[in-house]
This record gives sequence, structure tokens and C-alpha cells, in this order.
Amino acid sequence: MASYYRRDDTKKARWLVKYRDRSGRVRSQTCVSEPEARKVAAEKTLEEARHGGRGRPGVAIDTRVTVEDYAIREFLPRVAARNRPATLEVYRRLLETYLLDGRIGTRTLGSVRVDQVHRLDLERLLRGLLQPRGASVPGRLSPRTVLLLTGVLAALFRDARRDGLISDNPAHDLRAPLGLTQRIADERDDDGHALSEAQQAQLTAALGTLASPFLAAFVTFGLNTGCRIGEILGLRWQDVDLEGRELHVGWTLAPVTETRKTLAQRLGRVKSGKARRVQVSTELADLLRRLRVQADARALRLGRPFSSSEFVFADEQGQPYDQGNVRQQFSRLLRRAKLPTTFTPHVLRHTFAVELLKTGAPINLVQAQLGHATITLTMDLYGRWVPSSDRSWIDRLGSRMAVSEAVKERIAVGAEGKRPIFIESQIESQIVEPGGELAKFLSKSRENDPMHPVNLGYTSAARLRS
Repeated sequence: MASYYRRDDTKKARWLVKYRDRSGRVRSQTCVSEPEARKVAAEKTLEEARHGGRGRPGVAIDTRVTVEDYAIREFLPRVAARNRPATLEVYRRLLETYLLDGRIGTRTLGSVRVDQVHRLDLERLLRGLLQPRGASVPGRLSPRTVLLLTGVLAALFRDARRDGLISDNPAHDLRAPLGLTQRIADERDDDGHALSEAQQAQLTAALGTLASPFLAAFVTFGLNTGCRIGEILGLRWQDVDLEGRELHVGWTLAPVTETRKTLAQRLGRVKSGKARRVQVSTELADLLRRLRVQADARALRLGRPFSSSEFVFADEQGQPYDQGNVRQQFSRLLRRAKLPTTFTPHVLRHTFAVELLKTGAPINLVQAQLGHATITLTMDLYGRWVPSSDRSWIDRLGSRMAVSEAVKERIAVGAEGKRPIFIESQIESQIVEPGGELAKFLSKSRENDPMHPVNLGYTSAARLRS
């Protein structure tokens, strides 16, 4: 918090304001009057509050640091500390491929000082990368990829703000001006991120023509559990309960990279950080039993006893498959099935969730099966497939919360304590010939209409006279 005081050690009285800048250094400013000093102190206090009050003595970050230097020296190490290795690689790839070399005027974003980046610069950069609506321009990115870029930028400048390098985050909520949310929602129309029933049939037919049984088992497993590709490849037999028809999904197998070559480096906790129980159908349990027989036979061929720590989806040497290899196999399967090659194995997860909701399953069951951290995420992704016209749930509630006969009678008699006369029946008896065809028709209509006042217990004037 800035402070000010009067200096009397000069020939002419002066007022001195003390404050900390964004790097944490103590600064001073001389003013000629107390009102001016009070105003400057208030402005400096407000500025400190805007950048979080995080200015501290001894801050090691140079306030003139460029975006590239800050990203490499400060931001990426923090991403590594608070995220999985796979997330770090995504952040690094997006920064190096699209952002740091992106043009801002005549310069690249990476060469600009962090405190000189403006929101409009970032918006123009991303708009130049975004694929135009209804067009296909080579080199442009999909709305989903640009959405990832906005997240990386927002996180980077959020850290810079906490370090006192900037007062406001220029990358905060760039989705709105780019229209990303609406465009992604439009892409999801007509089950756009899940396989339709016809596409599922095409995929199933193509599976029957494969020489390798692995991909057939992998696709079937994904469609029936909704597990992520890394979770499927990281599943071990010790995590499978065939009798209880349940899976313990707590590990994921990351793809092979330069920094993750060994199995120990690739195997890590699931995305949410929490293990979950996944229920399986009787048909899938039967498939798993067949895979277990194959695992026993493989161990016998390799001359070693079967171990429950072995992977469910393993090659002939008992080693788990790599994600990159599986994605290539899946791409070839899509071409054989004459399906869009833009689909990835993740489409199996989306298809599982959509089909499960179409059966009338509760949304919280879908959340539990998928392992979403919050039900809000499940609703955002799949809420439009939740049945909204099924009145059976309301009818069940009505049977439990039935209106008592005493309440019905009290409403029927009204405030005057007697049932009203249905005047329309009296008018009807005067203009319709008794026993005629119209009278029979109206009488039958009353009998078939449960909401007719007479059927609700009200008195008919015609019946009173009779």
C-alpha cells in the first residue's frame, strides 16, 4: 500500500509518495502539495491492487522480459509442476507451433515484451489462425484448436499478472469476440461428435474384415465403456472384476515421446486424478473372458506364468500398445469403413455417452461411467440428449405425492361450501332435442372426456331436473 509524508529538509516544502512497482522495488515520487500526494498515493495503491498486490522485494523476474523468455523460463516449468506430462507437451507444442511465432504487426508474439501485449493483438493473431466459417483454407485451424490456444494464452498471462508483470490479463475470455463457443456448438449438431447408428453399422461391418483381433476388441471395448484411449491401453487384469462385471479405472498410458520412452514414464494417473468404477455389460464381460484366455495362451507361449499385472490389451510379446500406433490403425479402419478420417478414437467415448443417454440412463450414471469431475461438464457436453418428454418420472412422483380425497373435495365445493351447477348442461338441455342424435353424441363426448366438469364431480343442471 502506498504512503506519503511531508519533507521539511528542503528549502521549499515537498511531499514524498512511497510505493512498490510491479517488480516489487520501492519507488518514490515527489509532489508539490498534499492533495497531489494524496491523489498519487491512491493511484499507486489501486495499481498494486490491480496486479494482485504481489509486488515483492527481490523478485527475480525482469519486468522487460519477452513473451518467449517468460514462457520458457517461468510458465512451462509451472505447467510441468501442476499438470501431467501429456498436458505439458500439449502446451509446449501449441506455443512453439502457433503462438510464439505468430505475427503481431511486424513482430512475432514471442519477441514482444509481456507488458506490451494488448488484447486486440491477441484477437487478431487468433482470428488469422481460425478457419473461416463455411470455408476450408489450408493451414487454418479448427475452432476447437483455437479454443485450446486461448486457454494457453489465458494461463500464461494469468501467471504474468500474478508475478506483477501486468495489471490486466489481455487474454481473458477471447472466446466471445472470436465466436468460438457458438461455432463449436454448431459443429455438435446432429450428433456431430458421435457416431450415428448408420456409422456404427459401417464401423462394425469393417471390424469383421480385420486380420488383427486387437482393433476389433479395442473398438468394441471403447463403445461399451466410454473409457479414454489411454485408460483402455493402461488397463491391467488386476483392475478387471469379471464376476462383478466392473472395472477399476485409475491409470492411463501416455503415448511414446522423446521424454517418455519407458513404460514407467508413460504410465500415470487418470486425467481427473481419481480412480473410478466402470460397469460393464454381460456381453462385454464375455469378451473380456475371451481376452483372458488369449492372455493365458500368450504367457504359455512366452514361457512365463500369467501375471495379473499384465495389460489387457497387449501385443504378442505382452507389451502394451502405443497410442500413436492405435491411432494409425483406427484411421485405416475409418477408411475401410468409408467414414470421415477426422474421427479419432475419442469418438468411441462420445458415442457411448450419447447411446447410454438415449436408453434413458440418468445423467449422474453417465458422469460416473465417464469419470467427469463435475456433472456440469457432463451436462454441457451431452445435456441435449437427456430425455425431456418422458413423463413417467413425473407420474411416479405423482403416485408418491398423491392429492388426498379431502383436498379434492375441498377444492370442488369452493368457498361457498357447495358444488357449482354446470350451467352449460342446462343450456344444452334447452336447445338439444332429448334422445336425438346430437344429444347422444354430446353424452358420449362427456363420457370420453375425463376433464369434463361432470366427470370431475360437478353437478349438471340437466341431471338435477331429472
